[in-house]
Amino acid sequence: MENIIDNIIKDINKLRKNASKGWYIYHNYDFNIHIKGYKTWLQIYKINGIDYGHVMDISVKDFNNYLFNSLKEGLNVTT
Repeated sequence: MENIIDNIIKDINKLRKNASKGWYIYHNYDFNIHIKGYKTWLQIYKINGIDYGHVMDISVKDFNNYLFNSLKEGLNVTT
């Protein structure tokens, strides 16, 4: 499952990096993940209907750590 999480994070970062105006939208209907983001700010971030929105203007490293930990929690991944 962590490989799936890594792939989801890669997809989100690809959208984030290619967003010409900073805004991007990500939906993964297989895992019920919905995001509306601006750079490293996740204005809307829901996993299985639970809101995981967070602080603005964090580093990319902190952004990726936040994505990983929230996806792990939201998708009930245990290691």
